[in-house]
Amino acid sequence: MAQAQIAGQGPEGIVAVAAWLGDAPDLAATLQGIAATARSALGADRATCYVHDPGRHEVSAVYTTEEDPGLHAYLMRAVGSGPDQLPILMLQLCHPDPLLVIEDTASTPLLPPALAARLGAGAFIGLRLEHASVSGGEAPGLLGTLFFSYTQSRSFSEIEYQAARGLGHLASLALANARLQAETARALEDNRAMAAEQASLRRVATRVAGETAPEVVFGQTAEEVARLLGMEEALVARFSPEGAAVVGTHGAHSVIGDLLPTEGRGALATVARTSAPAEIADYSALDPSSPLRAHALEHGYRASVAAPVMVAGYLWGALLATTKREEGLPPNAAERLGRFADLVALAIANAEARQRLIDEAATDPLTGLANHRTFNERLRTAFDHARRHRHPLSLVMLDLDHFKRINDTHGHPAGDRVLVEVAARLGTLARSVDTLARVGGEEFAWLLPETPADAALTAAERARLAIADAPFSGVGWITASAGVTELQRGLGVDALVRHADEALYMAKENGRNACRLHVPEPPGLG
Repeated sequence: MAQAQIAGQGPEGIVAVAAWLGDAPDLAATLQGIAATARSALGADRATCYVHDPGRHEVSAVYTTEEDPGLHAYLMRAVGSGPDQLPILMLQLCHPDPLLVIEDTASTPLLPPALAARLGAGAFIGLRLEHASVSGGEAPGLLGTLFFSYTQSRSFSEIEYQAARGLGHLASLALANARLQAETARALEDNRAMAAEQASLRRVATRVAGETAPEVVFGQTAEEVARLLGMEEALVARFSPEGAAVVGTHGAHSVIGDLLPTEGRGALATVARTSAPAEIADYSALDPSSPLRAHALEHGYRASVAAPVMVAGYLWGALLATTKREEGLPPNAAERLGRFADLVALAIANAEARQRLIDEAATDPLTGLANHRTFNERLRTAFDHARRHRHPLSLVMLDLDHFKRINDTHGHPAGDRVLVEVAARLGTLARSVDTLARVGGEEFAWLLPETPADAALTAAERARLAIADAPFSGVGWITASAGVTELQRGLGVDALVRHADEALYMAKENGRNACRLHVPEPPGLG
């Protein structure tokens, strides 16, 4: 996919980059594509990604959207430089939050006066590119930095912060994958024995980079581990208060969905307790009275090894391998298993990041409800289903009364708090099959599948009362008006929305704080 194709606007462009990562030909194309999308999605004058060499603690590569030859050459001179030679980079590394925002470079106290004077007016967003799968001591290792530069000072919205963090996370994933692949390439040169391991790692990494579903990665990882280590059984388990649920398996006695214990002295239980790798080199050497020894020997097990799967700094689960071979565990079994556990963690983190970006693109950033675009998509889906199966479908359009007065009297922050609280109150009324959306400033839509008009009118009245029956903190009492309509035979989806709006208008015209049902016009007489 060409960079121009992924340089979309807003969250859609970011989601496009997430979908594109698996097909990117190499790291350079990936980072250049992310920079192009960053400039477009955040309206930046320039987006630049610096890749850091972990060994020498200096910049090893620069990818930028800057087209001016002189400025481009200036940015490229950062290659080979360390933080002591790049003051803005030093500022970014010292900042407590990976996200650094400066809205006015000329007046911020964060910049030394001399540097601020040299930069002049402008703004920028900087992100440290880090990933939990890459260790930097006690904290995630620094993979690079990403900067969005603006020639004029400006302020940034919360959704822009989210978009910047999302792009930074995608760049971190790309760099973490590249780091892993580079380590794989170096390991392949060590000896022929390691070549087989790296080939297995590469196969799993390819699935991860290609955005394969995590459950598929779990199964493939278990298969690769068992084959590579010469162990008969391997599985991936996710920890919970109830135990360790098997989510991927190969050759194991356990099947998907089985719940294994996380208490006792077994390798899996030890990982759950310590968050560290664990192994049992010889079950027969355990205390003869141990239930674990008796269970293992009964099933013919000789040894086992487990490695933790850490996601975003927390213990997600573990990768376990067991063997019945007389010779027990292969050399460095825990260390080798840990490399596969890191790939499992990367697959999970990658999937979670993609889902967050998809969720952000589908929801209203203030209330967390579905946004206008998502509402329209679900409306058309529900409309097609209702028309095809001749099932009822109703729509409620609800609007807060005199909302402008709230903003004028109490300020927009107070108005935002009211909208969040209204969304929360409405959310207690909606069913799981319903769609509740914020479709305008103070306007909400409630789509009710399998619901006739009279039931929808009752639901709308409950919504009106939920808003009117309790004051809002710092604002007081508020009312709302609602319009209700039901899908009518022979009319399209646009008519459904129009009729709900007309009913809402009638509720407003007749005193507000009311619900009105759209009444179809009688058919002509001749």
